Amino acid sequence: MRDLGVFHAISEVFLRLCRSQMAPNRFSISNINWQSRKWMAEVMVAEKSLPKIPSGRGRPYQMLILQDIEGKQVQATIFGNDINLLSNTLKIYHTYSITNATVNTIAEH
Repeated sequence: MRDLGVFHAISEVFLRLCRSQMAPNRFSISNINWQSRKWMAEVMVAEKSLPKIPSGRGRPYQMLILQDIEGKQVQATIFGNDINLLSNTLKIYHTYSITNATVNTIAEH
């Protein structure tokens, strides 16, 4: 069973990506929660689903699994227009510095 953590990053302007910029506070995924501010985590895109359009009135979304150097994983979700904006940016097995993404707690499965 995979450790997906208990939170996921939600996109409004999804992730601020930077390749080698030092951020104010570098964290392991396991130390980031909904109260975290001014944080940065180095993560690899371990999985990337195809974009999905929910039936009804929901907005399109795309799921990713991000993994840090400790092997901790988190589910991230890209919404709406950000899917197209980031389609050529977030590549599977590439590593990124993620800074200050919005974090929400979700129920464990």
